Amino acid sequence: MTAPHCTALQSSTKAVKGACLQRTWRPRAADALKYLPSNSSCSPSRLQVCSSHHPDQDVGSRTPAAKAAIFTGTYATVAGLALTMSPVTVFGLLFDATAVPRGWIRVGGILFALIGMQYLGAGLRDGRMPPPSPQKESPSSDAHDASENERTGSGKSPQAPVGRPVAYSRSFYEASIWSRLFLACGFAVLVAAQESQLTLLVLAALNLAGALSMLSAVRRTDKALNLAADNKQSRLSS
Repeated sequence: MTAPHCTALQSSTKAVKGACLQRTWRPRAADALKYLPSNSSCSPSRLQVCSSHHPDQDVGSRTPAAKAAIFTGTYATVAGLALTMSPVTVFGLLFDATAVPRGWIRVGGILFALIGMQYLGAGLRDGRMPPPSPQKESPSSDAHDASENERTGSGKSPQAPVGRPVAYSRSFYEASIWSRLFLACGFAVLVAAQESQLTLLVLAALNLAGALSMLSAVRRTDKALNLAADNKQSRLSS
């Protein structure tokens, strides 16, 4: 956990008692003044606002699980299309291309690309890390903002808070972990039974590494989302 990053904001409002305001996002100076504690001291012309930062919780960044899915889907789709377009050349990098009909190699490439597109669909469909929900303002403040917008003609509408990603395909990610572990074990058994070439272990190792990587990404995503939910709950209860 990195140290809180503090940003000094200039404030032209009247003198307000306050100190370092611990927030999980960077508010405007005018909004931050409303949350200052009354028993602290802050410079009348300078407001110190702090925001905790964590690499896995950057607002707007994709979840670790979605990033892992996009990576897996990209290389699977590219490899599948390569097998479809140049079956002998690509398949011959690891195996004896003369032992398998070209048509069946293309069938495998199409299926491989299909699996990659499923990973891409899940990763791209999943949303981004949830930004912290802003604290609800008082009715008087809302009425003042509405009258100000009406007077100036700005017509600004309040933004709806987003508390969670658009989607989180956890079931798909979890199923991909166990299925890829099964695939790695199955390939290893085929090699051990001398029913396939040793180069099949390369694909087994790649799928084993991919399964463990996805498992780590899902755990980090769960931890980040739980932390965001706890922070939201604490703000609502305070």
